Amino acid sequence: MKIHIALRDPTIRRLSTAQALSVIGDGCNSVALAFAVVMLTDSTTLLSMALAARVVGLTISLLAGGVMADRFDRRRILICSDLVRFAAQGALALLLLGDSTGVPAIVGLQLVHGLASGFFLPTYGGFVARLVSADQLQQTNAAITTVAGIASVVGPALAGSLTAAVGPAWALGLDALTFLGSAAIIASCGHFLPRADSLAVMDRPARSALQDMYSGWREVLRRRWLSAGISYFVISQLCITGPLYVLGPLMADQHLGGASIWGLLLTAFAIGGVLGGMLAARYEPRRPMVAMLICAVFICPLLIAFSVRSHVVVLIAVEILAGAAIMFTDILWQSTMQTHVPDAVLSRVLSWDLLGYTVSRPLSIGLVGPAAQAVGAGATFMGAAVALGVVAALTMSLREVRTLGRRATDQPLESSV
Repeated sequence: MKIHIALRDPTIRRLSTAQALSVIGDGCNSVALAFAVVMLTDSTTLLSMALAARVVGLTISLLAGGVMADRFDRRRILICSDLVRFAAQGALALLLLGDSTGVPAIVGLQLVHGLASGFFLPTYGGFVARLVSADQLQQTNAAITTVAGIASVVGPALAGSLTAAVGPAWALGLDALTFLGSAAIIASCGHFLPRADSLAVMDRPARSALQDMYSGWREVLRRRWLSAGISYFVISQLCITGPLYVLGPLMADQHLGGASIWGLLLTAFAIGGVLGGMLAARYEPRRPMVAMLICAVFICPLLIAFSVRSHVVVLIAVEILAGAAIMFTDILWQSTMQTHVPDAVLSRVLSWDLLGYTVSRPLSIGLVGPAAQAVGAGATFMGAAVALGVVAALTMSLREVRTLGRRATDQPLESSV
């Protein structure tokens, strides 16, 4: 199924639109928030606190969000999360318009934003899995992710224009409205498809939130392909995020011609992401984990190219290749979890996966600077490429990983739900 065909389905079109609005809002927030803080203070420390507050809130609430999503109506949780973020961003925009805010208020509201996002993200994956049939999941995720990828280019550009023309408060106001639009679209989504592995909440034994959280972790551990996959993606983020987004701009500035070249490389990566989404919409491999791990072969050349300071043309080519491989991998991984993990515990499992992703990215950014100072930027890139390839090979060595099919065949243990 091609993406434009998938988008003819009203449900897929609504989900894609809601996600695109959220992505545009996130782009507005990342640009406008930085300029809002700069208007109030020149302190880089305070700016870091404001930007980090949302990530902290997200990290704190992810596991609780997974528990809530498996206990209660996922649609209501998504709507409530969007409305909380609408209120937080709207309040921040109004405070800035009234010149009555300071950095502490910004930090507090961004913390609320992050807390609400922690409930939204694991809930959303489970919500999508209940709206479309199993044979449509990968095409649906491809359509949603590709549309969101295109929207991710629009958000920062729109925020930059608004901030320059009328100030960051208006860009943050637009961010707030995108959450309101997302809530309205999600409210219009229905009807849920029954899943054989779904259990009614009333039939589940009474447990504490911590017990439910732990049962999600046990579900991860008892499926070796799942624990191996989460571990692989945590390590891959450590290998990719810091080197590319910290050392990449520095190398572009020192050896490639500056910010314009770096912007060109980011654009090439985004184009690759769109191509990867289109591939995922058309190709559904019989062994999804094998296909995901093979994609590491197409990501490593980007790290190696930076290591040896390749020509810009080569870097553009490998950026496109890596962008396509990463997008294809992400879509395939999301679809695999949605297909093989029982609905009754799906959001809890997704929350553990998201937690690993959320923690590993800033950790990679924090570690790459000292690593580059110790051994040099080129060696750091090369070491990251080698580590990524080795981890992919080790993960592939597990029989459960190699033999996992594209359709669910295992059933949940009674104790896991």
